[in-house]
Amino acid sequence: MKKRVCLLTGASGLLGSTFCRMAASEYSIAAVYNTHIPPVGSQMMEFRDPIEPGASLSENESRVYAIKADLTEAGSEKRVVELTLAKFGAIDLVVSAAGRYETCSIVDGDEFTTTLESMLSLHLLAPMRLARAVISSFWRDSDIENRHFRRHWLSVSSTAAMTVYPHKGQGPYAAAKAALNMATAHMVTEMAPLGVRTNLIAPNSFPSIVSTESVVQSILRMDQGALSGQFQRIDRPGPGS
Repeated sequence: MKKRVCLLTGASGLLGSTFCRMAASEYSIAAVYNTHIPPVGSQMMEFRDPIEPGASLSENESRVYAIKADLTEAGSEKRVVELTLAKFGAIDLVVSAAGRYETCSIVDGDEFTTTLESMLSLHLLAPMRLARAVISSFWRDSDIENRHFRRHWLSVSSTAAMTVYPHKGQGPYAAAKAALNMATAHMVTEMAPLGVRTNLIAPNSFPSIVSTESVVQSILRMDQGALSGQFQRIDRPGPGS
């Protein structure tokens, strides 16, 4: 059976790289990164045994397709979608996991405004532009095919979008993630006529409070299901954590 094609953002981060390691055998992954190449097997990186350099390693068997892009730059999302479609011919799942955690208190004046703009650009504007690019390039006018292949958009938010953790300076980050929650909620109804499911997970800090693996497992369970409009808070350690 042909693998589902996953367009993953934030591939070089802890969640993204863990997703690649856990899911590369099941998905064809277009792994989008900005600065650092994802630490997994790809067309840009392979693993070698220092004792037997010619030996075959399992880490190289299911390589991701790494794409360098700064999604905060308008227009970069179109190139990412074009490269993914040129490589795999489809996009069945988008996991919007690109993130950066910046803190600043509102009493810090201009610094707060700058931080808020940065967080909104990355956590709200970038994924919404990517969604538009995927819709216009592949999902639009394909509702029957989309339903058949259970095509799926999944946003990665945070418990900070729903809970105030005092004295941590999370205002800009939390506001951006809360905005992402509402934008994703509207996507549920607006993407439904296209036959595309829309869901969101909101994990607490990982790996300090919940394991990164349990967050990946939640993503995989959501994609393997058939539901849409699910907002799952992940606030407790998973089994074995």
